[in-house]
Amino acid sequence: MMSRRTVKAMLEEFIAYLEDEIARGSIYVLGAQGQRAPFSEAWLREREHGDETNINRDKALLEKRVKEGYKLTDIGAFDCSGLGMYWLQNVKKLYPGDLNANGMKGKCAKIARDKVRRGDWVFVVNGGGRATHIGFALDSDTAIECRGRDYGVVKTSVSLRPWNWFGRPELFRYEIEGYTVTSELKKGDKGEDVKVLQHQLILHGFAMPKYGADGSFGGETHKSVCALQKSLKRPETGIAGKAEIEALHLVWKQEEQPGTDYEALYTQTKRELERTEAELVKLQVAYDEVMSAVEQARRILNDV
Repeated sequence: MMSRRTVKAMLEEFIAYLEDEIARGSIYVLGAQGQRAPFSEAWLREREHGDETNINRDKALLEKRVKEGYKLTDIGAFDCSGLGMYWLQNVKKLYPGDLNANGMKGKCAKIARDKVRRGDWVFVVNGGGRATHIGFALDSDTAIECRGRDYGVVKTSVSLRPWNWFGRPELFRYEIEGYTVTSELKKGDKGEDVKVLQHQLILHGFAMPKYGADGSFGGETHKSVCALQKSLKRPETGIAGKAEIEALHLVWKQEEQPGTDYEALYTQTKRELERTEAELVKLQVAYDEVMSAVEQARRILNDV
């Protein structure tokens, strides 16, 4: 049986990267974004603006990681937003420029604490509404964050940390929510389903630089769907159906056609048969009366 081809779920790839940075023993350095150890004294001094206390904290955690058995050249350095932006901007080019925690907050729709799911982002926001720290949810009560100079990249409990603002990143929204498409999408179609399809195509590297996710299935979208189909080794029809929708990590649930109500059909047919039988009885009576009259007429003629 042939396995179903797909493209990597971008959200799950991002989370796998975060998990890998924990496994590498990566540390916190102010303004860092994926640099690998060893770190020069001059670089640490520049990053930490010459703050000797913070430089020594950076060095202490790095030394501790090595003593714990982490390979020095595997250890990365990040600050809280740099942990996310290294992958989102530098590796995957999903954002054109750098963003701090507050900028990343601006890329999210606010959600309630009890709505937090895998892939959502969690923030510490100050009294002025500005985000000063960010983490990345693995589930409703676990997040990965670059916590600080004494901790580095770690997994923490959402409930036990001071997170006070929760957001659903637009980038991963449809994968987080499991957006459902109910019918094939093709050239000429318009609407939200088309916009979501376009978003997922762009997210997974099938560029649409001219029109982007505009909700209108035109030539550019057709070309991108064909490119997806080519990557899946499927016929390049340009029509997005079950295979293409699921390959983009959306949910396919085709609308069911109205089923036949056999009980109602039986009742209707039975009534029609009863009416037909009644008509046949009437016709038989009429026929018998006619034949009786014919027979009577024949006798009269024979007697003449």
